Amino acid sequence: EEAELRERRASGAEAAAPKQRLTLPEESFDRIILDPPCTALGLRPRLAVDVHPVQMTRTPGYQRQMLHVAIRLLKPGARLVYSTC
Repeated sequence: EEAELRERRASGAEAAAPKQRLTLPEESFDRIILDPPCTALGLRPRLAVDVHPVQMTRTPGYQRQMLHVAIRLLKPGARLVYSTC
């Protein structure tokens, strides 16, 4: 797990997202639970969708940015739980 995290950082997997300024030092947490917002399209029963298409196209990028920030905040060998609908 620790090697995978280092490999991800070294491979530039985080380069796809713009570098966000952190208010906390990098590698600060042993565990992070990330529950980013979603489009809620999986909620049922629903008869109407009240989500604008533009919002749906932006959601994955927003989720990705939050994931990249969470990765930077993890200590080596730490655990990240990513949970979204």
